[in-house]
Amino acid sequence: ISKVAVLSRMHTPGNADHLLSAVVLGKGVTAKSAVTFVAMCPGLSKSRQISETLRATMAKSSLESLRRRTKVEFSDMLYMGPESRVCRELSSLGITCKRLPYGLSEDVWLDALELFRQ
Repeated sequence: ISKVAVLSRMHTPGNADHLLSAVVLGKGVTAKSAVTFVAMCPGLSKSRQISETLRATMAKSSLESLRRRTKVEFSDMLYMGPESRVCRELSSLGITCKRLPYGLSEDVWLDALELFRQ
């Protein structure tokens, strides 16, 4: 059984829920319906104003915390996000990463799942 976790940079859980409900991953499946665990990381919300290196460090710390809370190993995780430095750092931990420079769509979601299966 697959589990999907979302690490949200938003301050308000309702905003993350609204956006997850709007992302359609397939026939009648929204991102919200696929998510098992949502972690709010409001400290990341200002990360556009800080260096890519610090964003990578913060993402790494957030995923280490997620691993401790969920008991899911890094090798069983798929990370999707826009920053290449974050993807490089997380890949070094054994996390499968899919860079999303243009956001999430159904095709990107399916590509990421295929990458994860490999």
